[in-house]
Amino acid sequence: MVNDNWKTYLQNQGAKFVDNQGTELVTTFKSLDSITSSSFIAPLTHQALLNIAGPDSAKFMQGQLTCDVNAVTTGISSLGAACTPKGRIYTSFRLIQQENCEPPSFMLRMRQNLIDSSIATLGKYIVFFKSKMTSFVDTWVGIGIHGEACDNLLTEFFGEIPTEINQATQNERGLLIRNPGRNTRYEAWLPVTHAQALWSTLAVVVSPASTYAWILEDIRAGIAEVSLATAETFIPQALNFQAINAVSFSKGCYTGQEIVARTQYRGKSKRLMLRAMLEKAPTLTPGTDLLDTNSQKNVATLVEAVRVNTEQQEVLLVVLDELAETSDWQFTVDNQNFTGSRLELPYQIDDIK
Repeated sequence: MVNDNWKTYLQNQGAKFVDNQGTELVTTFKSLDSITSSSFIAPLTHQALLNIAGPDSAKFMQGQLTCDVNAVTTGISSLGAACTPKGRIYTSFRLIQQENCEPPSFMLRMRQNLIDSSIATLGKYIVFFKSKMTSFVDTWVGIGIHGEACDNLLTEFFGEIPTEINQATQNERGLLIRNPGRNTRYEAWLPVTHAQALWSTLAVVVSPASTYAWILEDIRAGIAEVSLATAETFIPQALNFQAINAVSFSKGCYTGQEIVARTQYRGKSKRLMLRAMLEKAPTLTPGTDLLDTNSQKNVATLVEAVRVNTEQQEVLLVVLDELAETSDWQFTVDNQNFTGSRLELPYQIDDIK
């Protein structure tokens, strides 16, 4: 679902909408050649905001989320996850507190196709707290900004720009968050009318790009995002969440915490996430299992993939730890054989050899 006014506006800018995973829309412009641009703006139509507000909102979330909610402010955001009692992630997100709100109000940015299920799951617990949840799917929209070309215009629009990873700037128009990545990256979330104004302003200096261009930069940053296809599949360590400060091991109890802590302190995870390039593979979707061509054993699960040209896909894979000991692999999916090679992650994981 995409806000009708935002969808019409983007279509007038030359956008087309493509079904992704059968449950969400991504936006494309012209061709996927734009994914290689050093500076671009991209609609984040695959994501949406869930608002949690009320006097007990922080207390409620502290007992449900992997990140330390008490460390999240109007100027500092955090990546995180919400888990089942068995420690499996049913949604991942970026959390930020809204400015000038009383009672306190928080935004969780997540995949749009997980908003409804997250409301249903969190709703089982929120009834005991003075808080409420509201989907902002139809009212706020996201824009990804890649590269430094827009910095001056962003400063004019928001008053200032965040300079450190996870920092945020907010004003009456919306919020702007600095993202990790090889280059300067921001995500902006705004009501539709302000989003249209920001897009028009930035489009003067940079070209629009596909939503896939933004997802590719997440892949290169080693930032995994759970979607409907992979919900309740992975524990946080399988997605390297402990390496990107998306899990606090000192905050206390939350749903699934016992499993997450036990994995961290009593033995390493049997699976971890790697970044890789697949050669001559069929178009793959999140949740696809990859078999070792020789043993026909399931050795990897696809988290995210973006096709960078006709022959190659850049991906995030959750693999068995034994696969992490090598850098070149032969895979099979649906009786089609192809190769994969490991690419560098921008952070260190103890389990990687």
